[in-house]
Formats: sequence, C-alpha cells, structure tokens
Amino acid sequence: MNTILNELNSKQSLNNPGWEGVFDVTSEMTNQKLGLYTMTYAANGNGAELHYHKLMLEIFNVLEGSISVFINGEWKTVNTGGTVIIPPLTVHGFKPLHDVGCKIQILFSPNIKREDFFLGLAHRSNVSDKDKYEFWAKYDQYPPHTLEA
Repeated sequence: MNTILNELNSKQSLNNPGWEGVFDVTSEMTNQKLGLYTMTYAANGNGAELHYHKLMLEIFNVLEGSISVFINGEWKTVNTGGTVIIPPLTVHGFKPLHDVGCKIQILFSPNIKREDFFLGLAHRSNVSDKDKYEFWAKYDQYPPHTLEA
C-alpha cells in the first residue's frame, strides 16, 4: 500500500436529511483493506437499522454527543470518547440519542466500498425491502433475519 496524504479539502463529503459524512480514508486508498468515515447525525435523526456483516469488522468511536448501540441483544448508550467494536456476524445498529445529536467515526475492515453504500443510501429512501436488501448485499450488509443461528 502506498503512503497517501489525504488533505482535508480533498475529502469527499455528503449531506443527507438528518446526517452528513466525510470520507476520511476510502476503500480505493487502501485496496479495500479499511475505510474510515466521520458521520454527524442530528438529534432525533436515524442511525443504522439492525443488520450484520459477514466479512467486515466495524468500529464506532463517539467523538461528540452520545449514541445508542444495539449489540449483544440489547441497546446500550455510548458517550463521547467511547468505542464499540463489532465483529463480523454480529447483529447491530445505532442511533443518536433523541435529545442530542452526535459525531462518530466508523471504521470498516476489510472495506467493501462503504463510500458507495453511503452515497447510495440517499437515493434509496422509498424502496421495497427486497430492493433494499439486494443493495445492502453488494456492500456486505444483511438483515438480521438472514443470520443463521
């Protein structure tokens, strides 16, 4: 892997209703070894509905505010400075707390082109579950009911 200097002004960003993101380190920069994204969610905003990854490890670092994370079968509050490590095949989801927005970094390894996933979310708000899950599967994301016990 080549050393890459990623200047702040050259980072790609996106704005969606209720959240915005910055692509700090992309799959292209690391040959899909990892991706690092900074996401800011408004109070009362949506996070990520319950899902799991077959291949990817996911790490949340809470930079500002608090989030509620579903992991190990229950919702837990994670405050500024907290970290959550989510191994593959672990059902999880998150959301900002209702009265407070949050800013988090999300790291994926390996990184299955998550920037394309995040960009695609903006155009998929009113699709059927079948279409949503087909889109998810392209990026190693699956609904909980498909996880074999």
